[in-house]
Amino acid sequence: MDLFDSIFKFFTDSNKKFSHKTILVLFSIFIIIVLDNVLSFSYYYNNEKKISQIESINNIVKDSSITIKEKNSLIFLRNNIISHKTWKDNIWDFFTTIEFKDDLKSSTEVNNSSKKDIEIKKINNTVRNYYIHFITSSWIFLLVILIFSIVGFSDKNTSFLTALMIILFFITPFSLFLGWIFAKIFSFIPIIQNNPIYNYILNFVLSFVIILIFGFLINRIKKKDNIKHYS
Repeated sequence: MDLFDSIFKFFTDSNKKFSHKTILVLFSIFIIIVLDNVLSFSYYYNNEKKISQIESINNIVKDSSITIKEKNSLIFLRNNIISHKTWKDNIWDFFTTIEFKDDLKSSTEVNNSSKKDIEIKKINNTVRNYYIHFITSSWIFLLVILIFSIVGFSDKNTSFLTALMIILFFITPFSLFLGWIFAKIFSFIPIIQNNPIYNYILNFVLSFVIILIFGFLINRIKKKDNIKHYS
């Protein structure tokens, strides 16, 4: 109870900065997601529920008193249970699966076109490269990993093992997670003038501009918090 009281007091305390509260919430959500994926709590729970439901359906299907229509309905229900995805699965697929809609459309057009058109498409290289897209979208976060690695390992006051643990289990996963979000968002941008190089340049610029805007907003929130704190 003391832990919950401390958490409640932290969020209700007007002297605590809003930015600190926001960072704590985001960090807590990130830790929960990481722990759930590492230890697979929700995965095993959902599978156990599925197996239990499937076993119940199988027992009913074996019953000779049910009609063929009822049996088919139960089999259909069983298939739905097996293929059912949770909201977490759908969100995970949404963020981790980066598909270039415009590129897929172009590929379909290529498949339906003549050999000459296919060669033209290949020369123009209108399909985005996944790795270049990710790097140009998340270069700031990759740079953060590099800078923290250099600073952490060169800091004489921090042991090598401590720096390694912080970089591997906090800085790198969190930075790559933010990089994934940027890459996912930018994947919805259509190919500009049938040249993905323009998209790579736009990814590079947009990621920098977005970070600048967030930095500006956080700075304004901090100034407001300081004014409230000293008033």
